[in-house]
Amino acid sequence: MLNLDPAFELIAASRIPDWDQECVGEAVSAAVSKFWEADQAYRVIGVELFGREPFPYKIDLLMQNGHYSVVDWKTKKPGKLDEMWELRERRSPQHKIYAAAVATKFGPEVFPIWYEVRGVELAAEKAKTKVIKFQIDRDQAVEAVHFLRGVTAMRKSLIDRAHIPWVREVAGCRCFGPLYPCEFEKYCHEGKALPEHNAERVEKEFSHSSASEFLRCPERYRLLQIMGKDLENDAGAAGDCFHRAMELLYQTRLEEK
Repeated sequence: MLNLDPAFELIAASRIPDWDQECVGEAVSAAVSKFWEADQAYRVIGVELFGREPFPYKIDLLMQNGHYSVVDWKTKKPGKLDEMWELRERRSPQHKIYAAAVATKFGPEVFPIWYEVRGVELAAEKAKTKVIKFQIDRDQAVEAVHFLRGVTAMRKSLIDRAHIPWVREVAGCRCFGPLYPCEFEKYCHEGKALPEHNAERVEKEFSHSSASEFLRCPERYRLLQIMGKDLENDAGAAGDCFHRAMELLYQTRLEEK
């Protein structure tokens, strides 16, 4: 039987508020209840795998059972595992980019690759989960790499020009509905001054999530970068804590090999 105590101890030792600790603990329990038993059929290949080819990536969990299976944990606030979230995940190039990364590391014979986006709510009780599954072939992975290279070139052209603000796409302000408004509307359209920021942040490496934000609105992407906003996870520090707890649990499986 899985011992959750190490994960709960990690959560308790974190610096997030007590309320968030409770939510993370509930999310971990919900994730384990939903996925742990079925995952026993797989061999854990890696946990929190980092790499830079073909683009910088961090794979939460890589398993194998006749085929390679990538798991991506997504923590969301209650109510945000909705149809819009699912649509964004299905249309994101992330799963294809990560499949390309697995092929780069282990060879082209890994295709087709299975990919699971595992959404988990950070809620104090009855945290919900939602799963989106993909099967990715080589052509899809190659297409995604070409797409991201094209967007990277667009971004580089704006950096090289050194003109600000960047292009503003007003259709991107509320393109994902009321739950996903642009946090910079008041700065772009109401003339409010930005708080102090680090303008050098915009030079950081490009990723799949950065590409999505860039295409939504280049100026919003630039502001997210310079303000140090997290592009990956709307749950912030609590989401990071959840990832570390799940990493700890699955790391035990890796060490059992």
